[in-house]
Amino acid sequence: NVDGTQQLAFAAAQAGARRFVFCSSVRIFGFGNQMRWHEDDPRTTSDLYSRGKALAEHALLRVGRASGIEVVNIRPRFIYGNGISVRT
Repeated sequence: NVDGTQQLAFAAAQAGARRFVFCSSVRIFGFGNQMRWHEDDPRTTSDLYSRGKALAEHALLRVGRASGIEVVNIRPRFIYGNGISVRT
């Protein structure tokens, strides 16, 4: 996930994209009932999924600095689809 995301962002920048939006997860801040997080809150990754998301976000910041593309990380709490909900 990290390498592929980073490569995709570089390719988008080379193709002229001005912004790259990455769907991350609030799980990079750990588990709990908290409803709001601040960007400066500590990353408390606890599994491969959350560590991969946090590493991808970090890699994308490097891509943004190197290429000039704006990087936006969104971190949905819940994903819904086909009658199921997945807590992220």
